[in-house]
Amino acid sequence: MGVSRPDTGSHNSSSLRVLLTNNTLDYRAGSELYVYDVAVELLKRGHQPIAFSTELGRVAEQLRTATIPVVDDLTRIGTAPDIIHGQHHFETLLAVLSFPNVPAVNFCHGWTPSEEQPLIFPRVMHYVAVDYTCRDRLQLEHGISSERISVILNFVDTERFRSRPPLPSAPRRALAFGNPFGIDVSLPILQAACQKAGMELDVAGGGSNQEWADPEARLGEYDLVFAKARAALEAMAVGAAVVLCGPRGLGPMVTPEEWDRLRLLNFGVRTQTQPVTVENVLEQVRRYDPKGAAAVSARVRKEATLPDAVDRLLKVYQDAIRDFSSRRHDPVSDAIAAARYLREWASVFKGRMANAPAVADAQAQLEQASRSLAHACEAAREAEKHASEAELRVSETKKHTSETEKRVSEAEKHASEAEQRAAEAEKQTAALEQQLALMRDSTTWRLAQSVSQSAPMRLARPLLKKLKGRIRNRP
Repeated sequence: MGVSRPDTGSHNSSSLRVLLTNNTLDYRAGSELYVYDVAVELLKRGHQPIAFSTELGRVAEQLRTATIPVVDDLTRIGTAPDIIHGQHHFETLLAVLSFPNVPAVNFCHGWTPSEEQPLIFPRVMHYVAVDYTCRDRLQLEHGISSERISVILNFVDTERFRSRPPLPSAPRRALAFGNPFGIDVSLPILQAACQKAGMELDVAGGGSNQEWADPEARLGEYDLVFAKARAALEAMAVGAAVVLCGPRGLGPMVTPEEWDRLRLLNFGVRTQTQPVTVENVLEQVRRYDPKGAAAVSARVRKEATLPDAVDRLLKVYQDAIRDFSSRRHDPVSDAIAAARYLREWASVFKGRMANAPAVADAQAQLEQASRSLAHACEAAREAEKHASEAELRVSETKKHTSETEKRVSEAEKHASEAEQRAAEAEKQTAALEQQLALMRDSTTWRLAQSVSQSAPMRLARPLLKKLKGRIRNRP
């Protein structure tokens, strides 16, 4: 029995069902937060956003808190979307294959990540790059014509990231803001440079295990921020002075004079042209200018807003829907494109599948080792308990042995004394027996025995007893 597809529904130009895909919805990173901001703004305008990823987590929970539906299984969507906002090729392919009558727009957020490679598919009607670096990737590495690419520069939710009070004349507190900090070598160098400049340096981001759930509430505490891309925009929107910095290297302090050039590059990889050294960092820190930072912040809050970006996105959505409705949909072309995709990524999938048994074996061995270790620890605890009890018993035994030895010694002494007394008693008994034997052999003894047993003596005994009693009672 085949799986029934959801109804396509009727398209209403005033309200769009938008399916937004992403590699994950867990970590608070650039594309994940892009999905969150766009979805919240679409909902605010009366549209129906739905978020999809095969890996859910913290950002998914944020979306649900904002009453935006989130799924990790596309068959759970009962009504087909009007447009697929496709971020990352694998999730975008799953979406277009799950909804065969829905057009898609594919996004590119980065120069190097493999997941940012575009999906070449008949129903991908348009491509969006977040800066001119990504546009070049789409056009010059993947052959996508310029008329099919829109550059919609990155943005900030200025309602969340509000302006801080004016900066001090000299920076006092600095922040390394972004997920890469803590897992690369630049952080110790930034710390050394800030120490020389008389500043404290804090760090925030996933790489340092100091992830902030509410950066909008804390960025205003810092005068100077090291960051790139989206994080740099957020810091600038608040009003901090920003030095561009990332895994690729060090960029300049963002000044009003360099705003236009750096903005087109999303303050990203092409701006990080110098090595991160103490000298280079200090050179940019010396460019700190409170008035310049305030001017940059004003440009951000005017030109890089979330509502303006969503206005442009909605136009791209509408154009894609219109273009798709005007052409004939060929399912065979979809199937061929899907097969081509699988062929292109076969080595990756096969590599994962080939490694799966080894990974499973290693995991099983690890689990077995964990169980063995747990058993060994339990046995060690039991042995330690028994040893402790044995020591206690040995101690008590020693104590009892000492007392027993003392009692034995006393008993031996008493036995010796008893033996002496017994020997003396035996001597006395022998002497008495000898005397008694002599007495019994005597004529007097025999005569006395004869008299005492005679009839007159037996009759006289009661009278003698009375007489004896009277004599005792005489005064």
